[in-house]
Amino acid sequence: MGKTIFAADLAGIELDLPQEFQWNGEDYPCCIDDSGRGEDGSMIGFSDDREISVVVRTGLFPLTNPTTGDNIKFDGRWYEINRVEKSPEGAALNMTATETK
Repeated sequence: MGKTIFAADLAGIELDLPQEFQWNGEDYPCCIDDSGRGEDGSMIGFSDDREISVVVRTGLFPLTNPTTGDNIKFDGRWYEINRVEKSPEGAALNMTATETK
């Protein structure tokens, strides 16, 4: 029962704050925290990592879920997934991804 409630709550948030990411050519509604997306600090030859956190309902994926090493697209930029965690009820994935250069 907790899985159903969590998925419904997440779907409600997706409606309030519409965001999407692309994976394997398909768009998926999600909740994205892009506060880790830093500015390019290349003035002195170094760049900050640009990282996002993506929360998505597992029920949206028909066969397989995104995994570590997969690429996703958000806001016109490509990211490589470096961590995937499933919610305790299995209703959602929390993925961390770093922008690819």
